[in-house]
Amino acid sequence: MELFKQPAFSPISIELQVVTIYALQKGYYDTADLKKVTATSVSIRDFFKARQDALLTEIRSKAALDKDLEAKIVAALDAWKSTAA
Repeated sequence: MELFKQPAFSPISIELQVVTIYALQKGYYDTADLKKVTATSVSIRDFFKARQDALLTEIRSKAALDKDLEAKIVAALDAWKSTAA
């Protein structure tokens, strides 16, 4: 449930929610310590905001996941994982 909490007066954009839920569904949180799930989520969002702005824009504009967009998300999550380790 921690992943779905949003700071007061600071909603998380839909494209960042998509990335967060996608990462959860595809196992990117599996190795995270349960006590650090929120920090992991923040790390993923910060990574995407800082380094994947074009991808976030594409997620928002397409408003649907296709194979190409999923491949880009996986590549970006893999890049995050290599920097987070």
